[in-house]
Amino acid sequence: MIDTKQPYLQVDSINKSFGRSRVLHDISFSVMQSQVAIVRGMNGSGKSTLLSILSTHMSADSGTIFYKGLNTKKNLPDFRKSLGVLDHLPMLYDRLTVQENLYFFAKVYSIPDFGNKIDYWVDKLELNKYINHKIHNLSHGFQKRVGLARSLMHNPQILLLDEPETGLDQKSLEIFFSILGDFLTAGGCAIVATHNDFKMLEKFSLNFLIEKNRLTQQ
Repeated sequence: MIDTKQPYLQVDSINKSFGRSRVLHDISFSVMQSQVAIVRGMNGSGKSTLLSILSTHMSADSGTIFYKGLNTKKNLPDFRKSLGVLDHLPMLYDRLTVQENLYFFAKVYSIPDFGNKIDYWVDKLELNKYINHKIHNLSHGFQKRVGLARSLMHNPQILLLDEPETGLDQKSLEIFFSILGDFLTAGGCAIVATHNDFKMLEKFSLNFLIEKNRLTQQ
């Protein structure tokens, strides 16, 4: 049972430097169940670095991340299983088809009954006509749709999205916002790094700005 009064994800005093360049300074924030934290900032402000640390692809110099009240360093495998990540690039294999990519990642995630799960997301993201197309033959927007399917099909509880709207046409944006809204309504939480103002997510959103290496709530 999740304590709805306890932050789903809590970030406590994260610091990160590259050489003498401080990128993140004492970053702290929390996100409750069914909320999305929208993180904005100029290019180079540290948005992607923050998401890389949250996704465990990069280590912070100091600070702690808590998931459902537990230190993620002490419970790293479970925390990683809870994550769905969509980076600037969709993290797919260019020379494989849409179906081959999704089958591969379904096996990596050890998803039971993965055939039905893949069919569900292919239909939800309107990828049916492209199921046998190789990734490198798809537009950037459709690659993003496949990447979103990859990040969601193992039923994550936290989504980390780095400028997910970039390169999407209006139809893809509508699908993206619909899926993200459903995800939040079902009890997940999300952290989105972006330059844009997501009006469609106002009822769910916390708004933050990274400025001078610090994070402030807007």
